[in-house]
Amino acid sequence: MSGALTGVVASTLTYPLDLLRTYAALDHGTKHRYMTVMAFKIVRTDGLQGLYRGWAVSMAGIIPLVGIKMSSFDWMLHNLMAKPIDKRSYNYMAHCVAFGSISGCISVSLVYPLNVLRHKLQLNHHHSDHNYSNFKDAFRQTYQTNGIRGFYIGLTASLAKMTPMTGLLFLSNELMKFEFKQI
Repeated sequence: MSGALTGVVASTLTYPLDLLRTYAALDHGTKHRYMTVMAFKIVRTDGLQGLYRGWAVSMAGIIPLVGIKMSSFDWMLHNLMAKPIDKRSYNYMAHCVAFGSISGCISVSLVYPLNVLRHKLQLNHHHSDHNYSNFKDAFRQTYQTNGIRGFYIGLTASLAKMTPMTGLLFLSNELMKFEFKQI
């Protein structure tokens, strides 16, 4: 629960940066050279709430993403490792990387459709030919256009990033927990 809450707080505080990153990725520098110019344009057009377009969908994805990632890692660590566990061994570290990578793949794959819909809602009316009235409409149009595959466009690239990142995240986390207990 604390991991999910941490994810919500951190994501809420940095959400405008995520939105601007999404816009910048599609802009290719042709319309807005600087993120501040882009941010002011969004606020001028849509108000401050424009910087949080797609936030609710993002939060709906963050909570299960973190929960699934943490719980699947803990389950694998406690059920698939031989006992006793020497937390200083290379075997333990390798298991942390492997289990962390697997838990990242599982969690990202399960919540990826929400990520696709979040990006569609972020770009709604601005960088898209689509006009979504709400989450349900974005879901309906995505399914009508591409079927179930439409909810997984870009998953391979996301997994290529998340797999090693999550493995290293859990390794770092476990090493720090061990080291801080030694102090």
